[in-house]
Amino acid sequence: MKIKLTLAALLLTLNLNNAFSQAIAISTGFDNYTGTIATMPAGWYLSWNTSNSFYTSTLNYGVSSPSYKFGNDSDYVATPGYPNMDSVSFFIRGNGAPFSPLNELQIWTSEDSVVWNMSTYLDNLPTTGTTRTVPLPSGTFYVRFLYRKAAAGGNLAFDDVKIYSNAVIGVPENLTADNISIYPTPTTGNVTVSTRQSFSTKTTVSVYDLLGNKIQARIRKVKSNQFAIDLSGQRQGFYFVRIQNDQSVVTKRITLLSDSN
Repeated sequence: MKIKLTLAALLLTLNLNNAFSQAIAISTGFDNYTGTIATMPAGWYLSWNTSNSFYTSTLNYGVSSPSYKFGNDSDYVATPGYPNMDSVSFFIRGNGAPFSPLNELQIWTSEDSVVWNMSTYLDNLPTTGTTRTVPLPSGTFYVRFLYRKAAAGGNLAFDDVKIYSNAVIGVPENLTADNISIYPTPTTGNVTVSTRQSFSTKTTVSVYDLLGNKIQARIRKVKSNQFAIDLSGQRQGFYFVRIQNDQSVVTKRITLLSDSN
């Protein structure tokens, strides 16, 4: 069931943010993004990456150029993981002649980036540059912004995303998206998970398929800062590697290819 955000909820969120002086935990202005995977902001995932997937034209970005462009139905942007996200703000501007009032920006949230729930949605999206603030459910670790494009059409500029959290202090550096590396991907079976620091003794690593089913992969800790995963025998496709300790969770996607040998 869809839950539409009300003006009262927005105002309440703004008041709560001011009262508790929430800090910005994660943010991006899509600086230096040129429509390629290599130029995506670190830790973020943008589903559509082409020379047409960003705006540099006047009025179509927030603080600075470029912005991301939602240009197709079901394009989405996913944030890195961070504990206890409270709210999110972002710049949006609808484009098109006409820009359909039926277009939606859906906000999905997750605790593990495997199971997602739609938190709210925005319709009647503005055709002038506007910054919106949206509350997030308790326990949110990940956010996905999903654009639903109606048949009448229209694209959406998206910029200056800021995630607020009261849990900025005390997050272990070894469990942030930027500090964890997973390679190689694509892979034909063997994957290494590593960090610049040692993993804590409470760190666990698990693998899930696209449906959220846990995969019985062979996983072992080979060094204080390194896990080895063997996906031999699994079907080719996308999988999610989840790294978790008692304070935070990081999930990253990998691609498994068939071994042609």
